[in-house]
Amino acid sequence: MCEATSSNRLFLPVFGVGHFPLTLLRDIAVFHYATGFHSMCDDINIRRECILKSLVVYVNEDPDLFFKEYLPTAEDAERDITTTVMCIYTIRRDGHEEPEDVGVVIEGIKVLNNLGSVTTGFIMLFGLIYALDLAFPENLKYTFEFFQKIIMNLDGHKLNSKIQQLKIKLFS
Repeated sequence: MCEATSSNRLFLPVFGVGHFPLTLLRDIAVFHYATGFHSMCDDINIRRECILKSLVVYVNEDPDLFFKEYLPTAEDAERDITTTVMCIYTIRRDGHEEPEDVGVVIEGIKVLNNLGSVTTGFIMLFGLIYALDLAFPENLKYTFEFFQKIIMNLDGHKLNSKIQQLKIKLFS
């Protein structure tokens, strides 16, 4: 059995140092536990989603502006999506681990759907940003900078101080 506290062990070695508010990370882990995802702690897609959202929180950006979750019956989902500049949306039934749909929205248009996981959606969006020569979303510039400069190793010598500190923690 997986508990919310054991999910936190994923995040604490890197994210649990300094002034960082661990309550936000616990909220991410507890959300997955409270909504029935505790049986899915061994699911790599759920773990990756938690880590991705935790990274966003770590660099002081708001994951709720970028990762949108809706119920299949939510009428406001379409209206919200059309007013969104860039996001990854998930349509998930209450109590179901597997999302019904995961997709990417750019400039209020669903450009990709049925991607299977939030992580795949993030990767596809990253590729679209490069292929279409778009700017990173302003509200997630540090998250995308981390992926571009640390994970992809592109232009990694010019780092923001927050990203530099995270890089040192990860590689030490």
